[in-house]
Amino acid sequence: MFTAATCIPPTNSPKADLKGPLVTQPFSCALEPEKHRCVDGGGVCNVTTDGYYIVNILCIVIGVVTFWGYIKPAVMRIQALPMRAWRIAP
Repeated sequence: MFTAATCIPPTNSPKADLKGPLVTQPFSCALEPEKHRCVDGGGVCNVTTDGYYIVNILCIVIGVVTFWGYIKPAVMRIQALPMRAWRIAP
C-alpha cells in the first residue's frame, strides 16, 4: 500500500525467452502479481519508495504514543496502590 514502483519497458529488442506478453507501456508494479508480469514481459520493476520503511516508522510512532499516553500512566496508577491491594489472600 505504501510502496511506489514503476515497470520500465525494455529499451532493446525483446528477448526470445519471454514468459509473458511483452511490456510496452510503463505501469505500477508495486504488487507482487504486477511485478511478475513486468519481469516476465521483459521489463524492470523500479522501486522508488519502499513501503517497509514507512510502515516501520509509523509503527514506532504509534508505539511511542501508546506507551506515553496509556501504558505509563496505567502502570503509575497501579504502582501507587497500597500494599494490601496487591495481596491475594486476606
